[in-house]
Amino acid sequence: MFEALGFTLAEMEHFLLILARIGALLFTMPLFNAKYINGRWRLALGIFLAFICVHVLPVPGTLPVPSLFLLFLAAKEVMVGLIIGLVCNIIFEGIRLAGFLAGRLMSLTMMTLIDPTNDQSTQVISQILYFVALLLLLATNGHHFFIQAIFDSFHRVPVTMAHFPAATVTWLISMTASIFVIGIKVGAPVYAVLFLERIMLALFAKFAPQMHVLIVALPLGILIGLNMMMLFWPYYAAAFLGIFETFTGQVSQFIALFGPGY
Repeated sequence: MFEALGFTLAEMEHFLLILARIGALLFTMPLFNAKYINGRWRLALGIFLAFICVHVLPVPGTLPVPSLFLLFLAAKEVMVGLIIGLVCNIIFEGIRLAGFLAGRLMSLTMMTLIDPTNDQSTQVISQILYFVALLLLLATNGHHFFIQAIFDSFHRVPVTMAHFPAATVTWLISMTASIFVIGIKVGAPVYAVLFLERIMLALFAKFAPQMHVLIVALPLGILIGLNMMMLFWPYYAAAFLGIFETFTGQVSQFIALFGPGY
């Protein structure tokens, strides 16, 4: 039946498996997983990328397979795509953590807005750092890495040959822990200044008890924090791009875990 359309059953199954992994990647990968991106455009992009991959990658010799086994292989491809996509989000979760901690020290914890990427309430400073990180990524063509990661995943982890070694759990724990490392590295200057401000207020409360520290602390923390943020952007850009460069290598190593050569 498929031969009359110009392709074989094995090629059709190969295309569906590729589309399953790409669809899962686009569903979880940064930039592509935002809710403001229309689902039809995301589907069209997934089909377009799958067509490119299917003409570049050889058809595995194990195809075609029975329908039930094809569903099992598709589930494996979806799992690989979801895990890789979620790992790619780690650097942005670290950025969000940096903004949350900075906003908390500035006493802006209750000041929130709706994040258009996930329709959830988020802290203002966290959202600012997140969108600046996206702009830096687009300005430096860093978004090409995520598209390249989609194609590299098929070279490192061929279709139907994905496996899940025990080391995957160790890597996931280690990369998840890096969220806190990224958050501290990115926001270190703001944390340091606001921490010194808290120490200064504590000393004033000790030696000048007539001063109402609680009244002064809130506006002073916001004032110092916002002024520090104005001086913070060159460091933030350099720190983010440096972390992202290291992060790309870690993601490539993580993808290789699922391959047959590991």
